Amino acid sequence: MKQKQYAASRAHVWAFCEPSEDLTRAAKNPFRRQSAEQAEGVAIHAAIHAAFDERQTVSDEMKAILEASDDAAEVVDFCVQVVSHIIQSQTDAPGLYFETVCDYEDKNLKLAARPDLVLYDRTAKKLTVVDYKTGFVPVEAEGNEQLKIYAHAFAAKHNLTPASIEGVIIQPRLSQIEYAPIHYDPDFFENLHTELKKREGRFIVGAHCKNCAALTTCKLFRETAIKYYEPHLRDGLTSRPEEWQKLIAIARPAKKFFEEILDEAKNYLEMGGALSGVGLTKSAGKRAWFREITPAEIADKIGVPVDKLIDPPKIKSPAQAEKLLKKEQKAVLRSLVYQPQNLSVNLTGETNFLSAGDGAEKIIRVSEALSHVLPGKNDKKKGKVKDNGKNKTTGKKPGKTTGKK
Repeated sequence: MKQKQYAASRAHVWAFCEPSEDLTRAAKNPFRRQSAEQAEGVAIHAAIHAAFDERQTVSDEMKAILEASDDAAEVVDFCVQVVSHIIQSQTDAPGLYFETVCDYEDKNLKLAARPDLVLYDRTAKKLTVVDYKTGFVPVEAEGNEQLKIYAHAFAAKHNLTPASIEGVIIQPRLSQIEYAPIHYDPDFFENLHTELKKREGRFIVGAHCKNCAALTTCKLFRETAIKYYEPHLRDGLTSRPEEWQKLIAIARPAKKFFEEILDEAKNYLEMGGALSGVGLTKSAGKRAWFREITPAEIADKIGVPVDKLIDPPKIKSPAQAEKLLKKEQKAVLRSLVYQPQNLSVNLTGETNFLSAGDGAEKIIRVSEALSHVLPGKNDKKKGKVKDNGKNKTTGKKPGKTTGKK
């Protein structure tokens, strides 16, 4: 087995499905750009670091990202308070290591590891590994592979044999803090290599698939999805409940699978690519106040008391504020808001139905696909079936009856 290279931050994927990393690298999308959420996360991490280390600077670009966010300041403050509490709980003044590179390498493994924060209490020989999760997806500290790798990589780099290790996951947007003890294993990386070798080249489909960056290129996942989605979903409710359990287990990864397809297509089209029968359509996003106008100024311009405009701890949305206004005031409100335009990927024309036939995919036009279930323009009278003059089947929705007698 040749030396394997992994990022500790993606251990929640490759620790369960070892070959997923090779597939991720091979399928890397050249059109993908850093998302707004990722950019905000980087800025939040830098701001937390700067709160404890005056040498750490937050760029003007990062400051602008933080100021544009509704709750980034609260997220930073939450993490700073938690870290301050952790520092105070140490037996002695701990060494603080913010985003310190502690990569690990031997003949079998090469792991990139850069923990958000590591504290080492030399008196108690206690190692504390902290990771910030700034999103909305719950993450557990118990059994967290990423924290385990961070702790052992840090110990290996600094030649430490900690008496105890504690892992901490801080999730400010969920108002959660997860603590979990981590067992120190001097043979951790050798054992990790042994486990990975057992699963070498073996793809495993499961809940972890939702975190895989190569989901859209994974043949096994596609085969699994087809197996549980066909032949019909409805019959599983009554005749195949055991299949529905498996279907639900991969539902979230399947949702992400299609979101990834749309996202990749959108990036490709925005870069100037062309896809037959596919285009970008615009839709209006939610209205928002211009950021440079204060709540007091908005209240003065639209003529309402500022306390009616505030819904602690935030200002009300334009839609909420509009309900308080008269017709002439609404015209003023429209000059104080902007409405972003969203782009989405859609099919153009009538090629909306995809069917498989003779092992090859082919497009069936809407009119052809519905011809056997909907009456034609000249068949409206034939579409009604009388039953003693009382019951009739409508031609609007196939298979549905009025149920009236």
